[in-house]
Amino acid sequence: MPAINKPFDKDRSGLVAQTGKNALKILMVAPGSPAERAGWKQGEELIAIDGHAIDAAYEGSPLARWGRQPAGTVVKLTKGDHSVHDLTLADYF
Repeated sequence: MPAINKPFDKDRSGLVAQTGKNALKILMVAPGSPAERAGWKQGEELIAIDGHAIDAAYEGSPLARWGRQPAGTVVKLTKGDHSVHDLTLADYF
């Protein structure tokens, strides 16, 4: 299938993050996104996704594609303070 006929691969969370050693640091929360509606803030840290810790193997792993799952998928995100928050992915743009 030619690339032009493939669906656009998009992040449905609204979080832009930088990978660190054991966490993702939130660099930006997109306006109108599920992340903004859920109260995420720039500077917060994300240490686990659906119970899977962020570690050196995160980059390039299937876990790193968590925000590209179908709209309506609920993802459990663990902040740096170990609190767990649900984020429902959505097509917001």
